[in-house]
Amino acid sequence: MVELKGIARRYRVGGQWVHALAGVDLDVPQGQFAAVVGPSGSGKSTLLNILGCLDRPDAGRYGLDGTDVSTFDDARASDFRNRRIGFVFQSFHLLPRLTVLENVLLPRRFARHATDDFEARARGLLARMGLSERLEHRPGQLSGGQMQRVAIARALLMRPALLLADEPTGNLDSKSADAVLGLFDEVHAEGQTIVLVTHDHDVALHAQRQVHLRDGKVEHDSAA
Repeated sequence: MVELKGIARRYRVGGQWVHALAGVDLDVPQGQFAAVVGPSGSGKSTLLNILGCLDRPDAGRYGLDGTDVSTFDDARASDFRNRRIGFVFQSFHLLPRLTVLENVLLPRRFARHATDDFEARARGLLARMGLSERLEHRPGQLSGGQMQRVAIARALLMRPALLLADEPTGNLDSKSADAVLGLFDEVHAEGQTIVLVTHDHDVALHAQRQVHLRDGKVEHDSAA
């Protein structure tokens, strides 16, 4: 499913080059739930951006679902990202003026081929998240846990090959965090490939595999 070979990325900060990733090799099989763990500056965010086709590596190859995406231009990367990758962020990224249902349906706007009944799927996903009574509410009327469940429903709308989660419980109380992690467990049990990025080792233990980054390299992989 996910194949990273020799992924390197550097940035110029001031007068110096900073190597955010230094030759990362990582394979995530289809249907696996993997957590990428590491301290600030370890390269987690850079790795997430590359996995999500938000950034391109300076060297190495990134294959997703049999497609080499590491050399895509911006237009191809954007189209591929919308069709094949779902995102769940710490800060939810819901649009405040849209209803819950409209927020979940946002990816539909960028779909080139609208063959699915997206609204029916969105309603079904929100029912699964326990939000059937909140379809016409706006984000400001929801709790943090409810907003994150809306974000998960939105991420799953396009049936992504890969679900990426960036510190998805960082803004939640412990009860809401446990509920959100339970939802990840459920979709993983149904075969969804998930890569979760976190600095919290307790959160990482919900995944079946933990990959530890330090200084832009894989320091330890529980699957090794």
